Amino acid sequence: MNDFKDYKLDFQNRIAVFALCFLVVFFSLRGWFVLTLNIPTSIVYPLSSMFMMGMSCYSFINTQIFKDNNLLFLKKIFLVNIFFGMYFFFTEAILGIFDISLFYIFIAPYLFFLFIRIPIIYLKGSIFIIASGISYSILQNYYNVVTGSGYEYISQYNMMLRPELGEFNVSTSGDFIRIGGYTGSYHDSAQILGMITSFLYTYFLINKTVKYLALSIITFFCLLLTLSAANILITIFCCVLATFYFLSLKKSLVVYVFVILCFFTFYIASQYFPILTAFVDRLNTQDTEGMYNGLSLDMFGSLFFWIGHGYPFNSEFLITEVAFIKCFHQFGLVTSLLIFTLLFYPIWFYFRNPRILLTSLPYLAPIVFGFLSLLHYGSLFKITNIAVFYLFYALFFKLSLNKLFYEKYKL
Repeated sequence: MNDFKDYKLDFQNRIAVFALCFLVVFFSLRGWFVLTLNIPTSIVYPLSSMFMMGMSCYSFINTQIFKDNNLLFLKKIFLVNIFFGMYFFFTEAILGIFDISLFYIFIAPYLFFLFIRIPIIYLKGSIFIIASGISYSILQNYYNVVTGSGYEYISQYNMMLRPELGEFNVSTSGDFIRIGGYTGSYHDSAQILGMITSFLYTYFLINKTVKYLALSIITFFCLLLTLSAANILITIFCCVLATFYFLSLKKSLVVYVFVILCFFTFYIASQYFPILTAFVDRLNTQDTEGMYNGLSLDMFGSLFFWIGHGYPFNSEFLITEVAFIKCFHQFGLVTSLLIFTLLFYPIWFYFRNPRILLTSLPYLAPIVFGFLSLLHYGSLFKITNIAVFYLFYALFFKLSLNKLFYEKYKL
């Protein structure tokens, strides 16, 4: 089914659309260019940053073309966000710190105003290509680990993608090696797969499209192979939440039966493939201790919690792996709440008109996942991940604005 018609501000030049979609895919699958075309990371990675910066700046300059009243408040949040971003750019530079992640947090969000102008078919096509690329690379890693030299293979593979890590670029969980595919990071790949799995599964629930269910099973299987316990659990939570929410609106015996069958199928499969439940073992070992480092009530009394700049002054609370806490100690209370408001805004927007916007739910699910993924690490703010998040952000508003327009004028 066609989710909605083209947005009135969509780009009409197909070459421009293809170029933009290529770059979106390039950001997440840039590792393919390194591994397949033998282009050094010293060229590919800076080039991807330059393209993302250029796209964001172009979008920032052209935001005045958006006149829809439903976007006015969102535009203000974006503008205030970039104002605080410039403040942190300059103050951190004065303190001798330059962190490229500041760009992805404060300026890259403007990709939304660029992505919302890309026709829906191309946006979804980009998501499917990214899902296919990351899934393929994960499966390729797993096959070579099982049939090949294992640790040595992953070490060499990751060395090509992340040479800055040196020989300490492989992580294990029990008897299993953690794999990340084209991103070179199991956290980053798992975060992408979590967003996409949440989208595919929720789309199946709403539209009963079997091919989306099949794709969600594939991406979830690849997600399990990364052994990224936090991302796996958050994905399961988002899918379960979407299921119960859907059932609260539409009683469906078929969905109940489907959920029970999925549970038993997964249980049986895990008996033959122990790696499918290997992530559970991480919850019962010292592997989870890193998440609790620095977590105490004392963090609220720290000056950095209120004003930020924890990195230049080596705040003791930045050792935690919880990205939410790191954000407060890096940017302070006000700026952190602004960042979280920007990430959370689509969720608030949806629940203003949940009945009308039910068909937008599949595109909201990955946004919920992205927000919750900050409970562990900050992969959301990596260049490989942030564009995917704002793709779903654009898809959500593209559909929602169309639904609200048709409801208002009863077309």
